[in-house]
Amino acid sequence: MDDTLAEIREKGTVIEGVLEGLLAAACGGEPDLGDWPGSLTQAQWDSLWHLARLHQVEALVLGELAARGLHPPEAVQTGLAAYAKETELRFYTLFSLTSYAAALLRKAGLPFYVLKGVSLCALYPHPERRLMSDVDLYVPGEENWLSACRVLHENGFVLEHPSVLTARRGAKDKPLYTYYHMECRYAMRGGMRTLELHRKPSADLPDSAAERRVREIFSLLPGADACRLLGVDLPVLPVQAFAFSLVLHMTQHFLFAGFGLRLLCDWTVFLRRHGCALGAPFLSFVRETGLDRFTAAVTRLCTAHLGLREEEVPWLELLQAPRPEGMERLWADILAGGDFGKGEKGRMLLPAGGGRLHAYLSALQLQASRRYPGANRIVPLRPLLWCGAAWMFLRGNRKERGVHAAEVFRSAGGRRKLLTDLALFEKARPERGPES
Repeated sequence: MDDTLAEIREKGTVIEGVLEGLLAAACGGEPDLGDWPGSLTQAQWDSLWHLARLHQVEALVLGELAARGLHPPEAVQTGLAAYAKETELRFYTLFSLTSYAAALLRKAGLPFYVLKGVSLCALYPHPERRLMSDVDLYVPGEENWLSACRVLHENGFVLEHPSVLTARRGAKDKPLYTYYHMECRYAMRGGMRTLELHRKPSADLPDSAAERRVREIFSLLPGADACRLLGVDLPVLPVQAFAFSLVLHMTQHFLFAGFGLRLLCDWTVFLRRHGCALGAPFLSFVRETGLDRFTAAVTRLCTAHLGLREEEVPWLELLQAPRPEGMERLWADILAGGDFGKGEKGRMLLPAGGGRLHAYLSALQLQASRRYPGANRIVPLRPLLWCGAAWMFLRGNRKERGVHAAEVFRSAGGRRKLLTDLALFEKARPERGPES
């Protein structure tokens, strides 16, 4: 660990240090926790539970406490155990749903990749402890994707917009549905579960040049790698593209409301398994989309706080990280925001790319493409759809979360300094990377 990151870590609280150590162990590391966990006060245990809940890592924390023979006070133990049990039940339920959907698409002869979810759980020492919220499958090619929608619909899945199955095609090569995924819900024991069927691996980036490059990268995939979990083989993205998809996933959550320690843990376990395999293709992906400094920043946070060793990421020295104060701001943003920014009510949008107005319009277009997939294909209607999407966004958040529009804009303004720190979408000068 370099001096700068060591100084950043020293500013953390005891509880943050304990949480980091437990998560580093859950990610396969061997941190030295000393005697801190055994000497926590009731108030400190409560703080640890609060942080674990905020970042949705309760099962990871409880598992590591149990492995060390440490037992929190009864109230904390009960709370952690309840969330951990729910996490494990959800894992097995969604693993079953992933396997079922994969079997349907295989039988139909359709190409697909498992994104995130099960493919990341498989990288943890204890897969069932990593929280899953839904299933993500990527089906490349518009016709293949529509066929996959039809296959799932015919086998009991409820599509968010079933009209795509009967809509007439418009102009040649123009998609019927422009949002990046379709929600497909399936009734299982315990309620309806969600599968997101992706047309593309991630939502559109607010920078048009970067977005064009992303589409080019995923249009040229060489095939699929295999992920084996609980005796089931599932296709996943090739390792260079897999890594890039995780960077995109973190970027997009960062731009909207932020992301917490759970995504950093995912990045850590991925790099622990595949970091040495990443090379020139991955480096070119992040450089050509202006995500190189962001990639360096999140990776250095993993080496500083989650036990990732620098020898597991030999390419890291080829990427420039933000200045120390930028690293500190990013770490504080991750800790305070929690899982997907839920720690701060007003934190919902961080405009980036092409100026503030352009960024807000890009965000509205993204929402409009999901809320009004048919009307969104008619370009003259889009300003009206943007107004509708903005009204629904602000009304929904005020009604359900008590968040006023002013809070959203204040939060976005306060976090905007991070965009300068991370130089998002600014293209880096090409450098020679390690051989792939």
